[in-house]
Amino acid sequence: MLLLISGLGDENTKLEFGQIYEKNYRTMYYVALKILKNKEEAEDAVHGAFVKLAEKYDTYRHLTSQEMTSLCVIIVKNKCLDMLRVSKSGLQSDLEKVDYALHGEKDQPLENVIQEEGEKELLEAMKILPEKLRLVLELRYFHEYSNGEIAKILDISKKNVEIRLYRAKKKMKEVLQYERERQEI
Repeated sequence: MLLLISGLGDENTKLEFGQIYEKNYRTMYYVALKILKNKEEAEDAVHGAFVKLAEKYDTYRHLTSQEMTSLCVIIVKNKCLDMLRVSKSGLQSDLEKVDYALHGEKDQPLENVIQEEGEKELLEAMKILPEKLRLVLELRYFHEYSNGEIAKILDISKKNVEIRLYRAKKKMKEVLQYERERQEI
């Protein structure tokens, strides 16, 4: 952690990042542990997420505390997904872990779509998306942010958020349609 903070520049930036680390570490660890079911891997995922956040800290530094927490959770989820993708054994059970961690119990905005398309297909389609499209989808549908709030979090225009959402949905539809056609053959 000290090495990570030492590369951030001035003392104020180091102090801010240290506070973000202290505030969000436990939440991020809990999310990672819920997905990965392994303490060491969860710690690795959280560390990797903080490294990624540190690399782009100037981009996200303007966020409110709540927005920063949401972003930290998204980054650690994506890091866990990457780790699961690399893992070669037990892919089906790993997908189930990710699904439960992403969707929790019930009452999620994407519940109807997930039921219709199938959880596995949806998760696989989301994996294919570039990170900037996947992040917008997660903020919109999993965290229920408005397009304006997403624009503020990512420091992009509201129109750009709408375009990314459109492209992400279009790409997911293409992937899901291709998979269905492939299964019918």
